[in-house]
Amino acid sequence: MLTRCLAIPAACTILAIPAACTILAIAPAFAQSVSVAPSGSLANFLSRQTSDQWLVTKFIDRTVFGTDGMPVGTIKDLVVDRDGTIAGVVVGITGGNGAGDKTIGVPFKSLQVTRASNNEERFVLQVTRSDLRNAPDFAAGESGATTGAGSSGLR
Repeated sequence: MLTRCLAIPAACTILAIPAACTILAIAPAFAQSVSVAPSGSLANFLSRQTSDQWLVTKFIDRTVFGTDGMPVGTIKDLVVDRDGTIAGVVVGITGGNGAGDKTIGVPFKSLQVTRASNNEERFVLQVTRSDLRNAPDFAAGESGATTGAGSSGLR
């Protein structure tokens, strides 16, 4: 195109004006959704956590309670899909009442957040000790494994 512009400057001016107008027309909308990093690269940044978001640190190593109100284990990890959705919770189950130590995985949606009598948040699974004894052990996939084109390689 540059070679053609040097040979036909009027044609380039005619093409450049609509392109510039288009860029100017969409620039305000683009600027509202994307922040420009100081280095000039385009990047998105979060400036704060919103009221409907949780940090992962809120979950890790927190006690999980069963239906009887007794502790059944501790959150050890979260399983995150490629699109960033938390798919599951990995819970280290403590021994007791015939249940040996093991690690289980449950869907994230099955973890309920309730308030204890002291107003402290509690993580609750609607499970019994028998459910935990019979639950399959959780097996994490190979770290860094990829499948398909465009994979981020994160696991």
